[in-house]
Amino acid sequence: DEAERRADAGEPYVLRLRTPSEGEIVVEDAIRGEVVFEAAEIGDFVILRSDGLPTYNFAVVVDDAAMEISHVIRGAGHLSNTPHQL
Repeated sequence: DEAERRADAGEPYVLRLRTPSEGEIVVEDAIRGEVVFEAAEIGDFVILRSDGLPTYNFAVVVDDAAMEISHVIRGAGHLSNTPHQL
């Protein structure tokens, strides 16, 4: 297929995580309560950059899982990252 052909030709590429295009992603936030994100607004997102390095949203999830983190506390500015980190 086209993606394989282009990768075989040495074209740079990224790795994306396919996400649902319909429905809602609901997060229970300890401070804000139920926070709802529309899945259609999230879209497929890059988890591995073309230079081979993971993106923040991927690396932080792997790190949290490896350290067996049960509750994540981050600044309010990161709330929009939450659907990418579930």
